[in-house]
Amino acid sequence: MTAVYVALLPTSAQRTFRFTVSDGSGNSYTGTAKATLTEGEYIAATGLKLTQNE
Repeated sequence: MTAVYVALLPTSAQRTFRFTVSDGSGNSYTGTAKATLTEGEYIAATGLKLTQNE
């Protein structure tokens, strides 16, 4: 998996976001990130680690 794009609503404070991603082969991956999201801002989540689910 090379890239995942997500659109989220703005937040008023830092929150923990939990992601579940599926690829074209039926594998799923999970990961978490903490962020405060400002309206109109683009954030690259570099270093976000996704763990393959069994």
